[in-house]
Amino acid sequence: MEINMNKYYTLNGQVTFNEIQNIIDLFKLDDMLILMIEDHEVSVGYYHNKDYIFSIDKTISVYLQELRLFNDNKELKIIKVSDNKYYYRLITNEEFNESHVIKYDVYEDKYLLNGSRVVKGSENKGIYFSSLTEDSGVYLTIPFKLGKGNVNIYVNVINYINYNEEGLMEFVDSRLEGFYLNKEHKLRVGEYNET
Repeated sequence: MEINMNKYYTLNGQVTFNEIQNIIDLFKLDDMLILMIEDHEVSVGYYHNKDYIFSIDKTISVYLQELRLFNDNKELKIIKVSDNKYYYRLITNEEFNESHVIKYDVYEDKYLLNGSRVVKGSENKGIYFSSLTEDSGVYLTIPFKLGKGNVNIYVNVINYINYNEEGLMEFVDSRLEGFYLNKEHKLRVGEYNET
């Protein structure tokens, strides 16, 4: 593996639940995929014009454990650390005000999602959603229009790597970049993706 240190820009801090939207607005995030992990469910959706769009109408709630808004170039990750206290981290390929410059090597890998069969589709606020399932009973709805049938959907993870004084690799952070059909075809909200 070749070492290739690149510049990335990051900003982090802490907020309360009521300040989460202020952080999203501060970073001017729009047209981002969403991964929302709550106490009782995992949802994948789309963030557009300050609106959280999921297959059913919902927004972030006090049950929030982790929220990731991401696209090709950046990710805002918000994680609950205690009652009404959330840690946030923005990492991006593009410089922005008050950001810290960091140099990391990267390793990208795609991970197969649970759910290998498209069973239904629905639309909410102009975004088409496809529901995936499998024999184990897992059920996941994603904001992409997929044909019915068997599919392999992957999430691309960018792992940020640093090297210690002995030259040993250390994974220091990671972010989500997007979803792929059969590892090769990048899924885009609003496009039909033949399976």
